[in-house]
Amino acid sequence: MKIGYCGEGNADEAFLKGLAHRLCPDAELERGSFRGTALVSERQQFKKTLKVLCDIKCCKYVVMLKDCDKGKWREVKKQFSIHIDSEYEHMVVIGIADRNLECWLALDRPALAAELGCQESEIPVNNPSSFVKSRFGVRSRCRIEEFVKSSAPLKNWVQKGDSFKDFWEQIRDFGKPEDCGIVARMDSD
Repeated sequence: MKIGYCGEGNADEAFLKGLAHRLCPDAELERGSFRGTALVSERQQFKKTLKVLCDIKCCKYVVMLKDCDKGKWREVKKQFSIHIDSEYEHMVVIGIADRNLECWLALDRPALAAELGCQESEIPVNNPSSFVKSRFGVRSRCRIEEFVKSSAPLKNWVQKGDSFKDFWEQIRDFGKPEDCGIVARMDSD
């Protein structure tokens, strides 16, 4: 099975790859990208990327991850969702990280502190992005991918973060038994 994915940067890509390897280790991953200086151009670019991943690269699902920055994640998700052509709706999972991806990583602060080798109290509460990126270090992309793939406390993230729970439930809704056992792996995590 092919899964297409796209995100806003290296940390997003590492997160999505780690999650895909954890839930569907045999899947072939296809990277897509979307960039834009304004929300309108970003949505247009995502539409083009979606078409390429689905029609040309034959992905069964496409997972998109975006930071909501200072906005409200539900509103950002809605802005993207309404622009997905109906022919692709059944194939797309949209994850909107509440503020940024590092906020998802920090949903279980004790687990993140253990991974980063720091005290839980050192991790900033409001926006842990800079701290988390600096602690993961130069090889942050590889470390984030490995953390999500092997030891990230996904069930705790679901319980502690509404935006992650929404993302998780979308994945669950898309997972079918024939699709590499995604649901079974989700239940065990």
